Amino acid sequence: MIVNLEDFEDVEEGFGDWEVIDGGDWVSGGKWEYLTGISKNKVTGKYYRYELSRSGSYYTEYYYNHREEGFVNLVEVIPVERTVIVKDWEEV
Repeated sequence: MIVNLEDFEDVEEGFGDWEVIDGGDWVSGGKWEYLTGISKNKVTGKYYRYELSRSGSYYTEYYYNHREEGFVNLVEVIPVERTVIVKDWEEV
């Protein structure tokens, strides 16, 4: 689902029909930083993931890719629980 920047503000901030499930954190990937967030549409009950990228610096100015494009792509997702088995070592 493609949303324009005005509607994306609702998705990102949890306004109107949207609830923020995981706002994400910016993760450095060298020159670019990336953020993945999850929001829920309260009307449909569906969850959506969005991915943002930016370049620049905290000390100067950030360039946000989605602002240049004028839209953000929302991908429908479902919550999944997984069990992870970890091998560890203990003293005898």
